[in-house]
Amino acid sequence: MPETSPGQGLNRPPPEGGPDGGKELLRGAPDPLPRPEAPHSPLPIPAGLAATFLPLLVVITLGAVRGPWSGPSPLESTSPPSNSPLLLPRHRVAFAETPPQGIALGLFSQDPSYDYSAALAEIRATGAQAVELVVPHFQSNHRSSLLPVADPRTPPWWRVRRTVETGRQLGLQVHLLPVLLLRDSGPSNEHWRGTIAPTERERWHLSYRRWMVRLARRAEAAGVAGLCVGSELNSMQGDTAQWRHTVAAVRAVYSGAVTYSANWDSYGEVGFAECLDSLGVTAYHPLADHPAPSREELIGAWLPLRSRLLRWQERSGVPIHFTEVGYPSVDGGAMAPWDYTRVGPVDLEEQRDCLEAFTLVWQDAPARPGVFFYCWWGLGGPSDPGYTPRGKPALATVERWLRDSAPPRFQP
Repeated sequence: MPETSPGQGLNRPPPEGGPDGGKELLRGAPDPLPRPEAPHSPLPIPAGLAATFLPLLVVITLGAVRGPWSGPSPLESTSPPSNSPLLLPRHRVAFAETPPQGIALGLFSQDPSYDYSAALAEIRATGAQAVELVVPHFQSNHRSSLLPVADPRTPPWWRVRRTVETGRQLGLQVHLLPVLLLRDSGPSNEHWRGTIAPTERERWHLSYRRWMVRLARRAEAAGVAGLCVGSELNSMQGDTAQWRHTVAAVRAVYSGAVTYSANWDSYGEVGFAECLDSLGVTAYHPLADHPAPSREELIGAWLPLRSRLLRWQERSGVPIHFTEVGYPSVDGGAMAPWDYTRVGPVDLEEQRDCLEAFTLVWQDAPARPGVFFYCWWGLGGPSDPGYTPRGKPALATVERWLRDSAPPRFQP
């Protein structure tokens, strides 16, 4: 994602991955949408009742969180055997035949009480069948072995849960994309999550796995349809045995679709793809080498990548979907779509042309891929240079794709 990725970029040097809400998170941007009513406060529990029922509640919870798997926890064992049922994709056929079509929503407000229901209603009105919630989490720096660390830019789980609930009430299928960012990095730092090099690699994987299982348990309880177990972790995704272990641990407590989001230039390096229901790809590859490309040039830049992706999909048997397709509304944005730091005149037409090129290239693919357009965050409108299509000509392109892809939809 663009480092403020529109999906991930908090911690990535502009020339690498995609945007992640990074820019907005770094500078503490104001909330971009009207705020609905304040959330309800949880009811207090009387001290006597808490003392009486808390031990029982703990026992019940520990038994329930094991979810759909009743064997030994993969967290407690070594890497699972290759024939483990926890490594068998449960939803691959459904994901391939009815892939999710929707819009990514960044949960980037630093106000924990911020209510995303207005944004979700707008997303539903576009014709989207699904929403991908992009949730930022942090580790201290690229050498850290423990994660995640507390950071005010990570929304509390109750806020994420209520956003999931609201999306489902609106008829949206909800997918979760947790993004790991580096707390001490920014546009001037050479490191981002794609260059993580922990001092204790095995300890990092164990810490990451525990975090992901915690999220998976919560996602299961909230009714999340799809969970992405990692995003653009280029330097770590080659540890195939560790990732197979993580996927098995997640499946032990989570019954929805399990995916991973690879950077546009490293999807072929994901050695554990055979364990996934679908491999996600972030589409931030360069589309031009000059600031005023024609739509024909943009289409021509997409065609070779489309061919490579389709060949990989046929060879591997793993369906591909796009976890992030987005372009900044800036002159020259097609040259490096991941670069959220690019400064220049607002260019709404270039953003629209880039999205048009994507839809024209993929609309007649043998099987139309699942797509999450990045990203419904920010006020949008004619003066906005960011990635959101909100209030811009590009929105018509997004809506046309979503309408044409409407029936049927992925059912986990």
